[in-house]
Amino acid sequence: MDILSTHITNAIESESEFLIADINLSEPGIHPIKIAGGAICICRRGKALLNIDTATHPVEQGTEIILFPDMTFVFEECSNDFTLSMFIFSRQIFSQALIKFNSTFFQRIYTQPTYLHQAGGEEIALCYFRILGNIKSDSRNTFRTIIAINLLRSMMLNIYDKHIRFSSQQEKFIETRKEELYNRFMTLISEYGKERRDVAFYAERLCITPRYLEEITGSIAGETPKETIDFMIIQEIKLILTFSQMTLQQVADHLNFPDQSYLGRYFKRHTGISPATWRKKALAM
Repeated sequence: MDILSTHITNAIESESEFLIADINLSEPGIHPIKIAGGAICICRRGKALLNIDTATHPVEQGTEIILFPDMTFVFEECSNDFTLSMFIFSRQIFSQALIKFNSTFFQRIYTQPTYLHQAGGEEIALCYFRILGNIKSDSRNTFRTIIAINLLRSMMLNIYDKHIRFSSQQEKFIETRKEELYNRFMTLISEYGKERRDVAFYAERLCITPRYLEEITGSIAGETPKETIDFMIIQEIKLILTFSQMTLQQVADHLNFPDQSYLGRYFKRHTGISPATWRKKALAM
């Protein structure tokens, strides 16, 4: 196993919410890596080629990289001094940090996961890494995970801004009709998700058929409308369990579940654990 695989595996096996590491990759990766959570990387020195899902991207000093969950990647043709700073984070941190982002952001970053900062422009990104390193070492910090979530959100917005303003591809990103409908669908879930979790309701609000809504979510997010609705509701439940003192019955009432037992079954079906267990683990971080 190469050094990068070892770092990522250790982060997963330790059940760490996030990991900060400086990694020298003087030798290229032997095997492609499929990252379970996600990562933001910045090249400190050297050069390499980054292969993500068969697409190749040049990397040099000052290049910032965003790796989404489930991306398969490998660094190739690394120079002897090729060094990365890496912020590796869990899927949970990723989903909570980016819950309100629209599809245009995800499509832009997914198709252009690297950005070469202008001379000295990477210093802001490196400041985030230094802060995250200090937060990670402060094991008694009650709000360590919350801080990491907010910093990840800020880092994503910063790199997105650079993409929009300074990318070599200066054309404006024009939303297609499907993207517009998808973004409206996500907005409607945020507005009505506490009361309505049936696909037909949202399709009617969008003035389209449930089948066409399924086509839209499938092409943009790779999931069904029901999976999208359930994902958003589960994230809302997680946020409430983590950051409020509501009882489980109060959470059920707040989100219009029939009762606490129904909420528990719904949550466990989608996460594999009970709401009480989730809250216990979240508060222990």
